[in-house]
Amino acid sequence: MKTKHAKKTKAEASATETQSVAPATPIPDPTALAEAAKKEERVFAARDYVRVIEILRGEKRFSFRKIAVWLNQRGIPLDNNDVYRAYMASIPGEEKMAMKATGLEIDPED
Repeated sequence: MKTKHAKKTKAEASATETQSVAPATPIPDPTALAEAAKKEERVFAARDYVRVIEILRGEKRFSFRKIAVWLNQRGIPLDNNDVYRAYMASIPGEEKMAMKATGLEIDPED
């Protein structure tokens, strides 16, 4: 003989989902956490390589994808979108506005 299971109401289901569970480990001291953060390795930022990107893009006519591959081969883990954003951020505001006004926006895939 089959038994019926009582269905939970929406309120009961919601209450069950929102019940918090105490963390298994104590919350770390902010000072200790700050010290641990200082010991972390520095993350590569594309903006650190803007001059390299400008040379490869402007003088050598590399695509953003080709620049990313070139940097990857030298141990800099960036993708074409990282390279594109760094390049665009390096362009002065008035020059960027002029590019938009003339329809010369750059595709990150280019």
